[in-house]
Amino acid sequence: MRKSNVEYEFLSLLGKFITEYLPVSMNASPNTILSYKCAFRLLFQYLEEKTEIKTGHITFEMLNFDLLTDFFDWLVTVRKNSRTTAKQRMGALSSFAEYAQCRNLEAGCVFQSSLARIAKKSFRRVKGKQRSSFTRTELEILFSLPDPTEKLGWRDLVLLSVMYSSGARAQEICSLTVKDVMHDEKGNAILVLTEKGENLGG
Repeated sequence: MRKSNVEYEFLSLLGKFITEYLPVSMNASPNTILSYKCAFRLLFQYLEEKTEIKTGHITFEMLNFDLLTDFFDWLVTVRKNSRTTAKQRMGALSSFAEYAQCRNLEAGCVFQSSLARIAKKSFRRVKGKQRSSFTRTELEILFSLPDPTEKLGWRDLVLLSVMYSSGARAQEICSLTVKDVMHDEKGNAILVLTEKGENLGG
């Protein structure tokens, strides 16, 4: 059976969104693109397992409020995703919905409005993990662990001090090069941190 134009349209727009819009227009990092792909793979998996809708037959009209609500419930209850992760999947789908609606207002309208309703109803109170901090005593214990009289101990103490002072992650510290360490007019050190392919001041 031949696919209809609306079926071709969904897959065609999604393909351009992933291969052209994200990497070229948005300059999205490879990790971001992989995350978006994962969101759609999960959506396709849900549709095939729970609704028997094959990937090649998806249309924008199918992605209504009830279906998408069930999809996000499936992510949390069956896939055991946290609500924060489910919110990230929502962001990927919403980004594509906005892209699609700009290119075909009528086709993307149901999809976009359904996602907006779900976001307002289910995810408006979802927050990231609450950060914790060290007490003064805990910091004293932490910095006393390396032995500065030993070469490796001195190295570890420097690394801990830099990570604590800058808030940098271990991978960001490992990615540092000499040119990433600079100084301001007052002699304070400035680190240029690299994360997910982007430069961040530190």
